[in-house]
Amino acid sequence: MSEPSDSSRVGELLLRCAHTVRKTTAEDLEPLGLSPHHARALEVIARGGAARGEPAIDVPPRLSLLAERLRIAPRSVTEVVDALEDKGLVRREPDPSDRRATVVRLTDEGEHTAARIRQLRHARMDRLLDALDHDEQTQLTVLLQKVLNGTEQPSDVSR
Repeated sequence: MSEPSDSSRVGELLLRCAHTVRKTTAEDLEPLGLSPHHARALEVIARGGAARGEPAIDVPPRLSLLAERLRIAPRSVTEVVDALEDKGLVRREPDPSDRRATVVRLTDEGEHTAARIRQLRHARMDRLLDALDHDEQTQLTVLLQKVLNGTEQPSDVSR
């Protein structure tokens, strides 16, 4: 049997890192009673639907934009928002610019929970990357961005 290629080893390590992040994310969110999917929705709503890496927008997102950012069907986003609404974290409102559309806004409890999710995410990443010094983290960032730049489609960049 031949040795795995370098790209196979790198791919396996990337998958293991992704698995670790997913597992620790779920563990961090469990005390909040949230799934990673619900937490991601809260983060998108908190940013006004702005893509990661873009400045937050101070306008609540429409359900259609939330579905697009979460990469799920409109019917599925309704289920996600229903669950968050049941927990008292969001509320639906008519869009002031088009009353036929609906926007989703965080409640005060939702604002608090979204802030806590951000704190947990930063702490989780600090723990994950603690083994790397600053220069190694910078190098890893450059390398991962290079990989993403070679694989992302133009429509992926905004997500």
